[in-house]
Amino acid sequence: KRVDYAEYGGVPLLGVNGVVVVSHGASNEKAIMNAIRVADQTVRSRMNDHILEGLEQYDAYYRKGKPHRLWDSLKRKMTN
Repeated sequence: KRVDYAEYGGVPLLGVNGVVVVSHGASNEKAIMNAIRVADQTVRSRMNDHILEGLEQYDAYYRKGKPHRLWDSLKRKMTN
């Protein structure tokens, strides 16, 4: 069970404004069902909100008035 991709279904794709679950190309019915479960858990846990909050905390703590293009780019992409 620990290495069976169908047990996990897929993993969230980070860096997009929404929920995307990437599954194995040969996913069967069980894997798709579990991928939908992963998507539901991702939405219910507010994963994207927590990532944005973390980026904002990082920004407030480390930026100190200096531009960090990577973080600005990530924030823009996730909030638009």
